[in-house]
Amino acid sequence: MNKAFVRSFLLATILVPIVTIANPSYCAEVDLTIQEIVKKVAPSVVTIEVYDMSGDCVAEGTGFFVGQNLVLTNAHVVDGAFTLRIPHMGIKKASDPQPRLLKSDPEVDLALLEVKGFGSPPLAMATGTDVAPGQQVVVYGNNYEEEHLVSEGIIRACLPEKLIVSASTFSGHSGSPILDMQGRLIGVNRSSLSASGINGMAFGITVPIVEKFMRSPERPQSFPLAGTSLFWPRLWIRISGFFTETFGWIFDAGEWLFSVYLKLAVVWIFGFLTWRMARSIPKAMRALKSPAGSPEKTWVAYFVLAVSVMMLLLAIFAGSLFIAVLLDGVPILDVIIWFILLALLAYFHFRCKALYRRLKPIKAGSENKNASGHPIRVKAGIDLTS
Repeated sequence: MNKAFVRSFLLATILVPIVTIANPSYCAEVDLTIQEIVKKVAPSVVTIEVYDMSGDCVAEGTGFFVGQNLVLTNAHVVDGAFTLRIPHMGIKKASDPQPRLLKSDPEVDLALLEVKGFGSPPLAMATGTDVAPGQQVVVYGNNYEEEHLVSEGIIRACLPEKLIVSASTFSGHSGSPILDMQGRLIGVNRSSLSASGINGMAFGITVPIVEKFMRSPERPQSFPLAGTSLFWPRLWIRISGFFTETFGWIFDAGEWLFSVYLKLAVVWIFGFLTWRMARSIPKAMRALKSPAGSPEKTWVAYFVLAVSVMMLLLAIFAGSLFIAVLLDGVPILDVIIWFILLALLAYFHFRCKALYRRLKPIKAGSENKNASGHPIRVKAGIDLTS
């Protein structure tokens, strides 16, 4: 064997342990700077826009890629959404206007969406890595004037099912990734106390819970195209907005109080009409026994006609809400309740309409008409039966 080779091998065997002991970071992972972490994770973080039935964007949250075309966020971000849209801040004009909800678990507050058109890389998870109090973290998300916000802090506490971090987070940070100093996911931001005026207290979902959620079965749900709206909700929003802007200043108490006033006014009007109708029922029952063509029976006929028209309008409104309930993917019990309400309103409308036809006043001269419609021949005394 070559003596030079043997000497080199022995020298390397001695020197490598010495270098490793003198410089522990030789084999350890090197922390990244905050700028490097942001650059690394920015392509994987997206904004989630939530739209209501009137087609208006009512809330925003954050999500991030955990797999090919898979975005993870909080369940409360997408809960109750009529439609969703996911734009990507780092890719101009890139958005998915119709993502699909694969599964959602309100108990752990996680939801998984399927998107298309991005091709963004998933975030790496710090699986099996110990997370300890005092460890530095970075939170990246929210949407402030088309830019994500960067927050830094430390882990205040590690509880069995959640993390408490000192990074400043706000409502739009829901679903944002909590990252270690290698840019790996160690938690999902869930909530904070900033709305109560307490900063530096954010709560996150741990990686083990995320991994367990990812293994749970899927229950896919589709949404309409983002911005799609239903007629009645959109009409109500526009009308209430008009009255608020026009007359809200009279009360000098803001939009909220005026909205309460409108609701109370509607309740009072319907209550007054119901009370008047209830008082009219005994009188209407007595009038039904009156001879045909009497003023009392004529009054009852028009009263029944008004009730029929009211039932028709309520049935149309209930039908629109029934369609909205079907499109919203609510539980089957809600669908059944709305269907029963719609059926009852339609039934009372047709019953009132049939009763009106029996009670409506007979037009003058119509009693003299025969089947052929010749009142003149009847008046002249001609026997039409011969």
